[in-house]
Amino acid sequence: MEDKRDIGTPPRNSLGVDNPRGAAPDTPTQTSDPSQPVRHWFKPMLLLLALFVLVFFATILGVNYRRAHPTKSDPLGELTLGSTSQSTSGTVSGTIRPAIPQIETADDPFLGPAEAKVIVVEFIDYQCPFSKTEYLTFREIAAQYGNRVKFILRDFPLNDINPEAQAAAEASGCAFEQGNDKFWAYHDKLFQNQESLSPTSYAAIASQVNLDEQAFATCMSTHARQAEITGDLADGAAIGVTGTPTFFLNGYRVQGVIPKDKFAKALDLLLK
Repeated sequence: MEDKRDIGTPPRNSLGVDNPRGAAPDTPTQTSDPSQPVRHWFKPMLLLLALFVLVFFATILGVNYRRAHPTKSDPLGELTLGSTSQSTSGTVSGTIRPAIPQIETADDPFLGPAEAKVIVVEFIDYQCPFSKTEYLTFREIAAQYGNRVKFILRDFPLNDINPEAQAAAEASGCAFEQGNDKFWAYHDKLFQNQESLSPTSYAAIASQVNLDEQAFATCMSTHARQAEITGDLADGAAIGVTGTPTFFLNGYRVQGVIPKDKFAKALDLLLK
């Protein structure tokens, strides 16, 4: 019997011509329509992106190379050569980095004029052997340039490796509560007695430098200087301090012991 079912009208393509049965009709992905724009921006964008990445990494490598190979255009760079090997590095944990860290402060112990063209900031740990090595140089340089350079001292106790670092920093801060001059006398004694730092020695040194012993004891028992030290740690960690001693000479960072002659040369350059 003959099948008379309607088999429909053959589909037409976009040109109005019947497609043979079984041929695929036009689809929305076809690009043969000349009215559709041809996108030429993709490849140039890839090239620009590649160029940006190349320039970025070249800049990073260039900065690292200049620090490792200082030239006459970077005279302070010579201070970093070998200095890092004479420093104690540690880990600062549990410290929240400030949004705007500070290097130079007005509420820390200092030597020299309040306003100066050159400002030296040192981060120290009273139990660090390299901080002890540098403290005499620091004092001598401060005496030599004291009327032209401001020297600021900040705490960076490496508590993970130096068990008395925090307490010593608090003790020096409690001395500072009684005056800037009292602080420096106490600071020197802490380094001179570095091998025997303990709660007993902190009280004994307070007596030796003529502090108000009752006020000092109260300051220590209430940890009155803890927040200040935490602030120093947070600022230091945020600006790249990882060990002690670390110096900032008008913002130029040098980690480690700086020999006196190089210290003087650096200050002379900055004072010009």
